Amino acid sequence: YLGDYPYPTATGVEGPVLGMEYPMVVFVAGEQDREALFDVLDHEWGHMWFPMVVGSDERRYAWMDEGIDTFINQLSKEAYFPASEPVLQNVAQYAAAIQIFPEQPISEEPDRFAAGGPALGIAGYTKPAVMLNALRALAGADSFDQALSRYYEVWSFKHPQPADFYRFMGDQLGRDLGWFWQNWVYTTGTNDMAILGVDQNQTEGQWTVTVSIDQRGELLMPARVVAATASGVTDTVTIPVEAFYNTDRATATLTLSERAERIMVNGGPEWGDINPQNNTWTR
Repeated sequence: YLGDYPYPTATGVEGPVLGMEYPMVVFVAGEQDREALFDVLDHEWGHMWFPMVVGSDERRYAWMDEGIDTFINQLSKEAYFPASEPVLQNVAQYAAAIQIFPEQPISEEPDRFAAGGPALGIAGYTKPAVMLNALRALAGADSFDQALSRYYEVWSFKHPQPADFYRFMGDQLGRDLGWFWQNWVYTTGTNDMAILGVDQNQTEGQWTVTVSIDQRGELLMPARVVAATASGVTDTVTIPVEAFYNTDRATATLTLSERAERIMVNGGPEWGDINPQNNTWTR
């Protein structure tokens, strides 16, 4: 996915800690079941790529190390344990945690996170993975994967700053992503898109479907609206993020040959929506 392992040896040692990484060696605790052991090994070995090759400053920008690693761990776990749904589990974990504990921005330096709670785990590990999943959904999996692989290649054995990552990914994806990074990294806004209502009208054999969307979270995102008929015919419209700059509500108009039976906005856990129950409408 990212690139070949660059070192001559790789050693895993059962040690006194749950998990810790160093160049070419990781320590993991014993007496774990197969899936739990995979999770720890996968995460610690992922650090051989971030930050042992792409040398981000983990003492200042935990998310560039732990967060990117947590993101790629989801992809490998999907391959080994398909039923585990790691993307869904990660979003659910994040959504549950912020209901209980005060959230701090991803951009916060690790030694400034509140002690004795999960603030570092949320902002350094969980939310960055949610963020990168959302960007992958927005840009398309193939385009995103190629961009991240290229980032690894270009920045191997160098020391990128957050601005380098922002600029590189934007250039590779051909998008202005300033709004994306500002919302996800520097605020504690949440992503909650909802379908407010649906209106359908038939004219000359075509159905016009009007969908009202409400951006209920503080975090700005575009709205990808997909309408499907009973026979599986679909139409997709994306409301650009700019439509939500000055208002929380926008409208999408779709055209189908049959009446819509199901409509989704930013459907699927990869979009990082904390309240997926209001993302779907069914007739």
